[in-house]
Amino acid sequence: MTNSTGQPTSGARFQFTRKTHSPEQSVYNVEVFLPDQTLYYVATLTLENGLDTLTPKEETQAAAPEWAQKYIDFLCKQLHREAKKDGTWPRKLRQWKPEK
Repeated sequence: MTNSTGQPTSGARFQFTRKTHSPEQSVYNVEVFLPDQTLYYVATLTLENGLDTLTPKEETQAAAPEWAQKYIDFLCKQLHREAKKDGTWPRKLRQWKPEK
């Protein structure tokens, strides 16, 4: 569920948008929409290792809740598996998850 501003009223919406890519690596803009804030990251994934770096876009940004951070890691693994299987990095991934 979302409120009138598009923020979820519970849980979080995760959106990965491919920024740049090559066969060996992809860089994603990551947005985590929480009820009280939106967090922004840049994730670099490599075909060899999966998630290489996850960097907040703003130095003063609050850390994601632990459950949300674990889900970011899970979604990075999903993107990595798809790239290894299909040979191409997915353009976009968007999912909602309840808080756990």
